[in-house]
Amino acid sequence: MGRLDDLFLSLAVLITFQLVILTSFALGTVGRRLRGPQPEFSRKLVRFNLIFLEPGIVFWATWGLHPETEQIILPFAGIAMVVGGFLFGMLLAPAVGLTGARRAVYLISASLGNHGFTLCASLCYLWLGEEGLGLAAIFTFYFTPYVFLILFPFAEKYSPQIANEQPPRFAFWKTFVSWNYLPLYATLAAVILLLAGVERPAWDVPLIFAILPTVGLYYVTLGLSFDTRRMTVSAREFFSYAWIKFALVPALTFVLVVAFEILSGYTVSRTIRVVLTIMSFAPAATYSVVAAVLYDLDQDFAGGLFVTNVVAFLFLVLPVLAFLI
Repeated sequence: MGRLDDLFLSLAVLITFQLVILTSFALGTVGRRLRGPQPEFSRKLVRFNLIFLEPGIVFWATWGLHPETEQIILPFAGIAMVVGGFLFGMLLAPAVGLTGARRAVYLISASLGNHGFTLCASLCYLWLGEEGLGLAAIFTFYFTPYVFLILFPFAEKYSPQIANEQPPRFAFWKTFVSWNYLPLYATLAAVILLLAGVERPAWDVPLIFAILPTVGLYYVTLGLSFDTRRMTVSAREFFSYAWIKFALVPALTFVLVVAFEILSGYTVSRTIRVVLTIMSFAPAATYSVVAAVLYDLDQDFAGGLFVTNVVAFLFLVLPVLAFLI
């Protein structure tokens, strides 16, 4: 009966998570249609998450880890996934017939995965507990340097308003002195405590009560930002993009893990394998839409790729992952 109980619990957690995402996004979408765009309110929701919820979650979960050499694979695997997605996008974009700003959006979206709290990091917690969440935080160390040093400059090349605005890369270091990076700083602080040998207090902290509101607030924000009536994605674009996200990147990740074990002599633990598996199937990231908005690229296409891909993940890929994991 133990395995049956675990199965029902996993299904309950999965359905709850899906309902939180879909309900929150629907509320945001309805709010946009009734009240129009609410950029200031959206920024307040994001800022609330970044200041009051995310830092504490990642700090507590990361501090509870037990540092091991094999964990070094996590951020490097993150870099490999996003670079691999970008290269796969370059190979498939001509076959789909994409050019100009639309091609740039496709490549950016193919590269970035939803590895953070809005999806995969939360799944790591739901299925693996605090250890999974802490490992997910270490995995996402790659994110900030990659986005600001590589993807934003790439998007800048296709921006029609480049001549009128200061490119973000000129203010790269200033950008880090921002509330936006409190979760990153919290993770770094926890790693420092770990390396210093400071043990975390043995308190039973129910992180789920912070994670679900965090996810809900982000998807309300996304719903407020998108006009679903204007999203245009063809079947060829959808299926080629899904092929990258749900087949090519996971296959690349599997090969990299095997290569790491052969070259290093370490056997990757089951927990890290599961984290990498979840991350390798990550659908479109919210930052792909942020980049399109920031550089005035094809925002409707970016939103269409995001929504259709996340919906495919929630209803087709996620149940398979839940069954396997």
